[in-house]
Amino acid sequence: MHGFHGLHVLGGLLLMLSVLWRARQPGHYSSESHFGVEAVELYWHFVDVIWIILFILLYLW
Repeated sequence: MHGFHGLHVLGGLLLMLSVLWRARQPGHYSSESHFGVEAVELYWHFVDVIWIILFILLYLW
């Protein structure tokens, strides 16, 4: 279970590093074009929601 969580955290960190790398390139992200940032944000929200559901099912139920 912890290895699976660690894999998702590592994946999220790699995605964030990719966004950081692209953000350093001039003109890559703008107020109209920033899908990469939104995608990483949605990924972390998904991981948070799944973690809350698993915590409730495995530890509180």
